[in-house]
Amino acid sequence: LWPLSQTPLRLLLDSGLDLATSNKVTRVSIAPDLIEVELYDKTRFTSGTLTLVFNRGKYELRQWTVRDEQDLETLVVLYNVETGNQLSGDLFKIDYSLVTNMQRERQLRE
Repeated sequence: LWPLSQTPLRLLLDSGLDLATSNKVTRVSIAPDLIEVELYDKTRFTSGTLTLVFNRGKYELRQWTVRDEQDLETLVVLYNVETGNQLSGDLFKIDYSLVTNMQRERQLRE
């Protein structure tokens, strides 16, 4: 398990990322109903791509794909999106002791 800050997914969480000017954008595809933007990211631990797919009419994010340096993909598709709702911060807490080796986590922090 890698910290998000060491994966291409960190780009999705970067509020300062400007897709129009970023040198991380490697490809843009425009279709009648969607826009696909591919970004490449290299960190100290890994490299990979993040592909964002937006609805062309409203520019809403519809899906993303993370492809790691081993060419493995993780695809997330968004549907039935509700906006304006308050969510508990507890929904985003992960008990890493349940999903990872604690010694490996300590080594990554060093």
